[in-house]
Amino acid sequence: HTTRWPVHLAESLELAKRSVSNGDRVYWVDCHGDLASCPANPMHQERLCHACRYAGWSIKRRFLGPEINYVPLVIKNPTIELSAVKDVSTLLDFTQHGVPFGELVLSQLVDDYRELDIEDSVIQTRGVALLRNAIGLFNAITSVIDEHRIDSVYAWNGRRPSDGPVLYAAQAKGAEFYSHIAGGRRDRMLVFPAVRVHQLAAVRAERNRMLPR
Repeated sequence: HTTRWPVHLAESLELAKRSVSNGDRVYWVDCHGDLASCPANPMHQERLCHACRYAGWSIKRRFLGPEINYVPLVIKNPTIELSAVKDVSTLLDFTQHGVPFGELVLSQLVDDYRELDIEDSVIQTRGVALLRNAIGLFNAITSVIDEHRIDSVYAWNGRRPSDGPVLYAAQAKGAEFYSHIAGGRRDRMLVFPAVRVHQLAAVRAERNRMLPR
């Protein structure tokens, strides 16, 4: 889902190529428009979605080889009752399978509207739609992990409904999971064994491991 975000796309490409060079069987799960929101096209504009799909095709042809297994992302929105999600509080408290789906969705809404206090009408419409899509993404990735017997999963950032459910699915299935982000320099990136790169407890533990005492 970072196809139109060059810096983070480069991270994904580097990770895929490194895994291939290590002799791993690599599966590249590719969105063809089923995500209700993504970092580079949060409002799911059709024009940007079409450009993203073309860019994805070009990336496969130019930068990735036939040794990569391409898996189209197919999300089936679950038929789940979400009428109780009415405001920021009920959205924030919404969890399923131990996954804080509401928190992930609220993170996206704060990005979209540049506000901490999101109107109830937005929560009940866009918020619920993103919530349903996030649960569908979790289910879709769970199926991919099962079908292809995936043992390690990588996704960018982890704090949004378009990437967090991927890492939580890996955690639920007992696979290794890594969020990643640019590492502060053009030739560096942080690959982090956590469901989000902003997970404070995990960041603190990693800092204590790396820094001399």
